[in-house]
Amino acid sequence: MTSIGSDPTYDEARALASQLGEGLSQSTLQRRLRLGYRQARRLMDRLEAEGHIGSREHERQVLLHRALCAYAQALAGCAIYQHAESHSPRSGWSCHEDAAQVARDARETAEFYGATSDQLDDLCNYTFTGVGWSR
Repeated sequence: MTSIGSDPTYDEARALASQLGEGLSQSTLQRRLRLGYRQARRLMDRLEAEGHIGSREHERQVLLHRALCAYAQALAGCAIYQHAESHSPRSGWSCHEDAAQVARDARETAEFYGATSDQLDDLCNYTFTGVGWSR
């Protein structure tokens, strides 16, 4: 039963949180309630803020690490394309523009999960010399 003015989706999410406890994940919300990524993330944040689920700091750190790794790999792809004589497909990317878009997306994701400017800038400070990577 929902109160007047309440969000029925949030009420369903809260019911799932009480049923599953710490087993509730964002992907569970997405699947069970048929939500998009952003709506499920907002619900998870709200459930955490209101004390219905515990802190997901470890989950955030894992996702941040993955995003930073993806960003570093995409930057490496961009550097390889910049130093290559031709733009033939490498590392699964069809062209330099694809690698650059992946880098932008990965950076945005890392920022979403709380990457600091120092973390992001540190990854950008590596350059490809044609022989290997250097600072």
